[in-house]
Amino acid sequence: MSITGPVVLLVLTGALLHAGWNALVKSSADKAMDTALIHVLCSILALPVLFVVGLPPAHVWP
Repeated sequence: MSITGPVVLLVLTGALLHAGWNALVKSSADKAMDTALIHVLCSILALPVLFVVGLPPAHVWP
């Protein structure tokens, strides 16, 4: 079993986003406000994905 190119790309993109988020929060004077802003903006960006993929089944929520 080998790792495919798209999986590697997704993992590296996630790492880049995480590093960017950490750098933004650590360099900020108001860490709580920046964290809240990141969460709100990411939630807005995730809405189109939610409409395409849909909610997970009820049995996986707990």
